[in-house]
Amino acid sequence: MAVRALAALGAEQAPRRAPAEALVLRLLQAAACSQLAVGQWASVCVTADGALQQTRREGQPAVEVVGPEGVRFLAVSYTSVHAVGLSTEGEVFSWFPNFNSWDGHDASAVLARAVQGHGSQEALVPTPMVWGGLGKRRVVSVSAGDGFTVAVVESGEVVSWGENRDGQCGHGADAEEWVTAPRVVEGLRHVFTVAASAGFNHALALTDEGRAYSWGGGGCGQLGHGSQQSEAAPRLIEALSERRVVQLSAGFCLSVFVCSDVALACGLNHFGQCGA
Repeated sequence: MAVRALAALGAEQAPRRAPAEALVLRLLQAAACSQLAVGQWASVCVTADGALQQTRREGQPAVEVVGPEGVRFLAVSYTSVHAVGLSTEGEVFSWFPNFNSWDGHDASAVLARAVQGHGSQEALVPTPMVWGGLGKRRVVSVSAGDGFTVAVVESGEVVSWGENRDGQCGHGADAEEWVTAPRVVEGLRHVFTVAASAGFNHALALTDEGRAYSWGGGGCGQLGHGSQQSEAAPRLIEALSERRVVQLSAGFCLSVFVCSDVALACGLNHFGQCGA
């Protein structure tokens, strides 16, 4: 599937506010959130003073997430499985926000999947990452996918860990299905990455020159290479080579690119989510 331009939505076409959106607004107002991440089972926000708050079910009040003393958070990312937070010091923390809501699931397996990267199976509160052989890295952005995580460090490298069955960690065709500790994505060492985004089973990276790379599952055309082929390592999106990408985001089998002159999308479009 090719990258396609998003259709413009006029004010008269704006969708009605859903109950979930109203809940998000209440959270923002009550906690003075500076940044918010909404997942399938919970919502987590960073408050104005750098604390974390979350709600586990619609209608419940937000509660503070108890983390390491003295840590102030800058950003948070959350999906249906796990959450990752970035502190003002560039340190990454991960945890499982909503353990008790997994009724009927194998909780231990879910936890093991959620906290890939630091080896704990009891990370119900923010737990700092252990970088192992990589040494201590200052992270500038972090994004949680469905069971995997991508992060950008200040040196311009991308590291990833977690589920890799569709190549979403970007470590090549010979990599294991579970990457249990942060690992540098070798296919991006030749560029300086400024941002990365993790989707359901694919990921995107943006370089300082406005180039976009994609890898992971491609069954819905979300990688933007004009096919439904998956990629186990980062691949430059040639369809965007004549444009400068300034922002990008990976979603559920969907990718969106904001360029200097237009917004573009590719991937799953059953509900019109590509906007065209």
